[in-house]
Amino acid sequence: MPKASSLLLLLHAAAALWSKTDWRTMFRTASECPRRTPLDVVHGAIPAALRGTAYKVGPGRFGVGSEDYAHWLDGDGYVFALDFADGGATYCARFVETAGYVEEQEKITWRTTFGTQRPGGPLANAFDLKLKNPANTNVLAIPGRDRVLALWEAGAPHALDMETLHTVGVDSLDERVVPGPPGALPLDLPLPFTGDAVSAHYAACATTKQTVAWSWRRPALGDDLFVKLHELSDVSGHAEGGVDGVLEGVSFAPHDIGATPTRACFLAAPASVEVLGYVLGFRGPAQGVFFDDKRIRAGEGTTLHALDRRNGGTAERYVCPDAYHPIHVANAWDDETSGCPSMIAACWPPDCVNAMASERRDILGDWAPLLGGDFSGAAVTQLVSFSGHGGGARARVLCSGAHLDHCKVHPAAGGLENKFVYASAGAAVARGDINDLTYAAPQPPQAFVRVDVSEDAVVDSWFCGERRFTDDAVLAATGEDETDAYLIAPVYDAATQRSTIIVLDCGDLAAGPVCELALPDDAPFIPWGLHGAWSPAANGATRATEHV
Repeated sequence: MPKASSLLLLLHAAAALWSKTDWRTMFRTASECPRRTPLDVVHGAIPAALRGTAYKVGPGRFGVGSEDYAHWLDGDGYVFALDFADGGATYCARFVETAGYVEEQEKITWRTTFGTQRPGGPLANAFDLKLKNPANTNVLAIPGRDRVLALWEAGAPHALDMETLHTVGVDSLDERVVPGPPGALPLDLPLPFTGDAVSAHYAACATTKQTVAWSWRRPALGDDLFVKLHELSDVSGHAEGGVDGVLEGVSFAPHDIGATPTRACFLAAPASVEVLGYVLGFRGPAQGVFFDDKRIRAGEGTTLHALDRRNGGTAERYVCPDAYHPIHVANAWDDETSGCPSMIAACWPPDCVNAMASERRDILGDWAPLLGGDFSGAAVTQLVSFSGHGGGARARVLCSGAHLDHCKVHPAAGGLENKFVYASAGAAVARGDINDLTYAAPQPPQAFVRVDVSEDAVVDSWFCGERRFTDDAVLAATGEDETDAYLIAPVYDAATQRSTIIVLDCGDLAAGPVCELALPDDAPFIPWGLHGAWSPAANGATRATEHV
């Protein structure tokens, strides 16, 4: 975290590139584009090798009527599909019609994970443990079933038609998960109000040609997490089995996953969950998650868990003494020498985690200042390499602590030791200016970078321009080399309050967009969102689903 004395300089340095007002204008309710609409190419030309569809989701409706949701992450899922074919591109965008979205057309009637409550205070919310599933965090394309799954952290997937994005209904991953009723809790109890929570993140394995999805449940007592792996065929999209496992000492479910040819790998922060405030109607469940100061002081920081993909059971557990909070996983692999798992992830650093633990601040925190453009209280997110050894794990910060997030690798490297990581970054990181105060401080995303892990350096970058902001990118592979791919991402221009979609060559980000596409006038912008997936054309040489 930057020192207070440095923050004024940080903000002064950024003032010429963006303003708080610029950033705030992205967080407004989007408009649907329900019919496939051709997009105009305003710059460059669509690459001939780019054939397939990019899907992406994020919060897109931030309140009902005059009532605002309490948190950006409570926003209703808004999905777009961008199809590339024959040198052109078509686009459509719709809201995911979850039970909560359909019901909440006039007023807020559901409680949510991140703090939105029904009007009336605790008495109106106490003992109602149902949670709205906004289906707003990630998507998984399954061409073999003609479906796209809209995913969330703590509930069942919602299946969408791949062509129209019409919501088909709740999905069970070929009956491998129990969705439960709308708002079901992921508790390991045989009760009618429980169900499986399918994680929003999954991992591609280039060796097994499978995508590893996973679901979880919390036991009624204890701190272990019960997980189930779902091995999805990259050809058919159907589940080809999976195993059950246990992550010991994990109270708070990990956000992401990595998959080696033999293991499913998870990183967990030392955290504890307090549910009483949620049960009594005072807060959402995410507001009751805290970093565990006692465990940290005892020398237990981040834990790496490696679950055998063939046999399941209790996962191997590697303890890192440094307390990082892992956000997004770029990749995982088995070390050739030790046989132990290794991972690369974007994490909050130990000084931030330790401070929050000692001060008893919940992990969620207050995002209002951040959404208002004040990044001074946000945690820097750094790219960290973890390597298991014996029963322990070592952590190494990459790129001199640069603020990086939304890390991803080429799918051909999924589960294997990779050379490159692609990520979103701020302007100072794109310039490679390590001495700039904003380089290792939280800042809005205005660039994409390519990190060479072997050189521990940013080796390629593109800055989107003043008063413009990048979103998470979809990586579309066109070959087997780690640079044979394109990044496809919305870029928001605060001056026009419109978004365009850019396509960057992963082998030469610095050259700038190979093409830029204008959105339709009736749906001119995409709120700053979350994650996406690439589904190549049926006759393409790339894989059926890619983890991004």
